[in-house]
Amino acid sequence: MEATRPLAKRLQGRVALVTGAAGGIGAATAVRLADEGAMLVLTDVRDEAGDEVAARLRDRGSKALLLRQEVEGEEGWVIAVAAALSEYGRLDVLVNSAGLVSNDRTGILVGMRVAADALTASGHGSVIDIWYALEYAFGPFGALGTPPVCSPANAPHWKPEGVRVNYVHPGFFDTPIPARPRRLEEVAACVAFLASDDASFISGVELYVDG
Repeated sequence: MEATRPLAKRLQGRVALVTGAAGGIGAATAVRLADEGAMLVLTDVRDEAGDEVAARLRDRGSKALLLRQEVEGEEGWVIAVAAALSEYGRLDVLVNSAGLVSNDRTGILVGMRVAADALTASGHGSVIDIWYALEYAFGPFGALGTPPVCSPANAPHWKPEGVRVNYVHPGFFDTPIPARPRRLEEVAACVAFLASDDASFISGVELYVDG
């Protein structure tokens, strides 16, 4: 998860809340956003792994705060958003990377509601929702045949508030097509792009990182 070349500081001064940040795509995303200048609030239920990610980022000179959060409940979201505002004074980016056990991702909608005022006040608000391989196996409408609750269909609701909502689909790590699995860093790079002003006129997009 280390950067291999100097990166543009597209997120300098921005604050990002990344759920599921203790490992996998969430951790890779945290590293990439930090490398591009973002200050971070990391949340997860895996305390030890999360501490390691936060410590590594701080060792690299980035600002990173770790919180324990159950994304299904409103209380955890209230605490996380309040921490971003208290620690950094703003919230610009929300990355929903925490994988859930079921197809019910309504907790993420709660998070978007709790973060709405802060994201709107940012002037650069960006929400990136990551949909995982298990859900991918059942197609874009999920196991139950209903659209994902945080699909880009929600983007028009946020547009008047100046907040962009996009969706990253990482596909499988070990699918035989293409010839190699996608790398965590490749997914994280797409998230960083969508979080940045380079994507300032992009909202409601489903971005498939699957070769």
